[in-house]
Amino acid sequence: KEIELCEDFVKKYPQSHYLSSVYAQLTTSYMNTGQEDKMFAAGEKVLELDPNNVDVLSLMAMAMPRRIRGNTPDAEQERVKVEGYARKVIELVPNLTKPEGIDDATFEQAKNNKLAMAHSGLGLVEFQRQKYDDARNDLMQAVQLASNPDPVDYYLLGNANVQASYYNDAVTAFEKCAETSPALAAQCKARAEAAKKDAATKLGR
Repeated sequence: KEIELCEDFVKKYPQSHYLSSVYAQLTTSYMNTGQEDKMFAAGEKVLELDPNNVDVLSLMAMAMPRRIRGNTPDAEQERVKVEGYARKVIELVPNLTKPEGIDDATFEQAKNNKLAMAHSGLGLVEFQRQKYDDARNDLMQAVQLASNPDPVDYYLLGNANVQASYYNDAVTAFEKCAETSPALAAQCKARAEAAKKDAATKLGR
């Protein structure tokens, strides 16, 4: 219903001052209903109208690199775009003005969650570029800053730790992933066991 109302508004009032807010709502609604292509298209519309929209910048930074595959056309161009979105979030968040009626702790948590999404996106981009130490650093920040860390970030952090030879840290990350995601539990437990073997048999850091 929300999507229907927003799409109707966009058709009826294409010059409205509220257009960027409506597209921002659509971005979130499309994400929540699994309509990935529409989500990215709406997000791009928001950023054309409001390039400093931190909510959409952080969402795009987190979500975009997760759809990049080895055969994705212009993959590196997409990564550069993600990097730009994420860096902008990191630049803008410290200067955000606290809205009226929100206490300091809630506002800090909201800011940290935006930063976590930005670092998640950067970490995955760096992992895809095989910059594993950089990926590890950003993904650690993602799980530390998030009020409710994304299990996928723990999974990615575990993989980055393995690639960078931090085997014991990889075990911890994979175990966290298994604890927090039933869908990833079996995969993360298997990775944790493999990392334990690596820690016992390989020279780690």
